[in-house]
Amino acid sequence: MISGALSTSRRFAHARDRGGKLGEFCQLLFPLLNAHADDFGRLAGDAFTVKALVLPTSPRREADFETALGVLTDVGLIQRAVVGGQCVIQVVGFDNHQTGLHRRTTSKYPEIAPENGDCMELPGTSENFRGIPSEEKRTEEKRREGKGREGASAHSDPITALVELWNAGTTPPIARCLQVSETRRRKAQARLQERVLDEWSQVIGRIEASPFCRGENDRGWVATFDWLLQPDVAVKVLEGKYDARPRVVPLKPVDTGPTDAEVAADVRQRLAARRANGGRP
Repeated sequence: MISGALSTSRRFAHARDRGGKLGEFCQLLFPLLNAHADDFGRLAGDAFTVKALVLPTSPRREADFETALGVLTDVGLIQRAVVGGQCVIQVVGFDNHQTGLHRRTTSKYPEIAPENGDCMELPGTSENFRGIPSEEKRTEEKRREGKGREGASAHSDPITALVELWNAGTTPPIARCLQVSETRRRKAQARLQERVLDEWSQVIGRIEASPFCRGENDRGWVATFDWLLQPDVAVKVLEGKYDARPRVVPLKPVDTGPTDAEVAADVRQRLAARRANGGRP
């Protein structure tokens, strides 16, 4: 539920001013984030998944979505953080405008808790944003980017982090990964040498958003964790091979009636028949 007070909110108005040319887009995006958030006001936080989830037909670039999310973070309408290797959005003050909270289901997204060493808040577009990570967290971020393969958190190995990304980022009919066999572990280790966890988060987000990967194909095939671990799958996903395609509806032929030549031929045929019949119709 979106509160009617939004239209008079200072922060909402400030989003337009701060967004510049993207100001109105920032204001459009915020209600859509509310509408697609779970019962706790959370949803996936990377720009690609946000676009695919809330406004997939938008002609705007992924970079515009990233900028808009930064503006909304700056003005305090949302929080963004990487928690356990997963990028998450939290709508600020979400509970204040909801009813039936006692019936809400468990969120598949982790809570943004800055005091947790596994949580790194993402800055907005401002250099002075209140949520800029501490020096210790920035050092840890650089270490992860440099190494790129060491996992989403200090308490989980990279393979466990990848499994968590898969289970948190996919929904039925895509099956969860419940056990890491030795074969899966070996393949996962190989894949984690090819790209960092943030990239795997994007791959999984695109799989989740793909109708083809969710069984909408002539075989009813559905993506699995084992399929994710196959060589070149991530590249094909990122290249858009499995993205949703616009459905092409064949046009029905329009009956425009007989052509001039067909009409003339019919007249000639009728005249010839009349002459052959002695002039009688």
